Amino acid sequence: SGNTLIPYFPVGQSPITMRMTAGGSYIYVLDHGATGSATGEYFTLYAINGTNGQLTLPSSNTTEFQAAGTLGDSITAFATEPSGKYFYQFDQTQSMIYPYTIGANGNLQALVGGPTALSPSALNADYILADTHTKFLYVLNTAANPSYSTAPSSSISAYTIDSTTGRLTELTDSPYATGSRPICGVEDPSNQYLYTANFNDGTVVGKLLNQNTGQLSPLNRTNTFTVSDNGTVETNFQPTCVVVTGITS
Repeated sequence: SGNTLIPYFPVGQSPITMRMTAGGSYIYVLDHGATGSATGEYFTLYAINGTNGQLTLPSSNTTEFQAAGTLGDSITAFATEPSGKYFYQFDQTQSMIYPYTIGANGNLQALVGGPTALSPSALNADYILADTHTKFLYVLNTAANPSYSTAPSSSISAYTIDSTTGRLTELTDSPYATGSRPICGVEDPSNQYLYTANFNDGTVVGKLLNQNTGQLSPLNRTNTFTVSDNGTVETNFQPTCVVVTGITS
């Protein structure tokens, strides 16, 4: 029942990723099947106790929200925009981004007129993230053959976030080239750089992030960094995630 403390936190079937809202009020888990007899993609929602980290069922609120898109589609990632007002989910099969508003008790409400199609060249999206200044949204896209392509034909799609409506507009020079099959991305704490972990070619690619326009450009020196172990390059390394320590100078 509402606000009941529990020692474990059940989610739907086949959970694949999760996100926390700004300020740590709520956490959403993306499931490929909800609990019970329901099927399809769902978000499981919990409220977070800021004192002890306990997860609780939000009061007077459903704990599951059906994801947008056609049931059975590959909905693989989502982003909670840093202001805490908006929530973005993408559908890999339909090549669409679906925005929501985050309301009272963490309720999600689909944004009317908000669904945005990825550009035709942005195939097989794998990851989505928003910058910390509440201005831009980035989607990492794989080449046409995500499993085996080693050609550097993958990309990053960039969008401005309307601060009033939450709607997205793609930048005119988007998408931007990156390594092959980027499956994770991160912005550094200073809001100057964006990095992708590229699974197929074993690299990390860095970009300069224009804080005013959201545009991405190559780093001033080396742009691509081959994953290595103690300085020895390994051709079979396939990075799946990338983090920043917080020290950028």
